[in-house]
Amino acid sequence: MLRTSVRFGGEEEPTLKRTNSSPAAYALDRHSKAMEGHSTLKWSASGAAAASSAPGELLVVIDFDCTLTLLHMHETLNGDDGQTALHKDPAAFYLEVFGGSERLEKLRAFLTGLRDAGATVYLLSNGYETDLDPALEATDLHDLFDRIIGFDSINAVACVDKTAMLVQFAVELAGRLPSGVTQILYADDNRGNFPGEGDTQIGDTWKLAVTSGSQLAVPRVELVAWPAGEKQNGTGLDAGAMDAMLARVLSATAT
Repeated sequence: MLRTSVRFGGEEEPTLKRTNSSPAAYALDRHSKAMEGHSTLKWSASGAAAASSAPGELLVVIDFDCTLTLLHMHETLNGDDGQTALHKDPAAFYLEVFGGSERLEKLRAFLTGLRDAGATVYLLSNGYETDLDPALEATDLHDLFDRIIGFDSINAVACVDKTAMLVQFAVELAGRLPSGVTQILYADDNRGNFPGEGDTQIGDTWKLAVTSGSQLAVPRVELVAWPAGEKQNGTGLDAGAMDAMLARVLSATAT
């Protein structure tokens, strides 16, 4: 499947034959250098998200462990039992991590539905890409993401956390889609990965604000929260949550 890569400042990266984290790190690194000397941006709480945005102006960002997956794969792999299970039968190991064949089918349909609706879909994880890539390849999920970004890529652009990485995405999208309000719908089980303090709720919304003096225009981008499960390290997105997220995207991208 041919995927067109992102643009920065009107330039277009070569078309990729598959999704891959390395081009993402390269592109973000170029963008990060271009942003040096500009003001610092942060997420600032705002009211409810806009009811809709124009087609193609919505990005869905999904966490890996305990959001896309049922189990925390990276914690499992830190133990001897997890490594043994992976090497003994990789297919069985990944099937258990993602919650079984029925849930995997639901995930594939969910991700396909997001893209068919016109959304761009990123995977954002603090896990290593050397672990993420084989897990997604083995479960036929890899090519359903436009970009796969793990700890390696986050570290490569000197982002301190996922919140900072989401700012990178917001600035990038504002450059590509200058008109209208761009929304980022972000799903993560860890409430600490959202900009707000306390118990983040579905639909909590933030906009970008300048934290240091500059004439830089602030991109009109909304970040909308979709916390997965009842708490950190829960059991991932269930079928109801996937259906609700897809319904929101379909509403936001409707012509």
